[in-house]
Amino acid sequence: MKLTGFESNKINSDMVNHPSHYNLPDRKECIDEMIDIYGLKDVAKWCEITAYKYRYRAGHKDSLEQDVQKAIWYTVKARELKSKRRWEIFRKLVNKFMPMFLRGIYTWAMLFCMLYGILFSDKCSMVISIVFLVFVCITELILKENKDD
Repeated sequence: MKLTGFESNKINSDMVNHPSHYNLPDRKECIDEMIDIYGLKDVAKWCEITAYKYRYRAGHKDSLEQDVQKAIWYTVKARELKSKRRWEIFRKLVNKFMPMFLRGIYTWAMLFCMLYGILFSDKCSMVISIVFLVFVCITELILKENKDD
C-alpha cells in the first residue's frame, strides 16, 4: 500500500522524533533512560556521533529525507543536552559557593558597620553589625550542614 504525502510525512515524523521501537510500554523513552544511565555529557556526545552517522549514510539505507531529518534531530538533541548540562554545572557551583560568598559579604558588612559604630558612636550601626553577625552565623551553619552531607 502506497502512502499519500501527508501520511508518509506523519510516519517519517514519528520515525524521526519518537519511533515506536524506542518507546516501550511502561518504560521511559530510550534516550531518557540513556541519560539516566550514562549522563548528559556522554549522551550529548553520542547524539553528535549519531547525527554524523545519519549525514554520512543519507539516502543509502533509508530515504534521504528521513536520514537528514534524523541527523537534524540528533544535532538539536545534542545541543539541548549540552545546554542542560551547562545549567546543571552552574546550579551545582551556585549551590556550592553561594553560602561562602554570602558569608564573606555578611562578614565584611558586619565589620564595616561595627567599625563605623565605634568610630562615630553610632548605636544604629552597632545594631546592624549584630544583625550581620547573625547572618554570618546562620550561613556558617548552612556551610557546616552541607559539608557533613
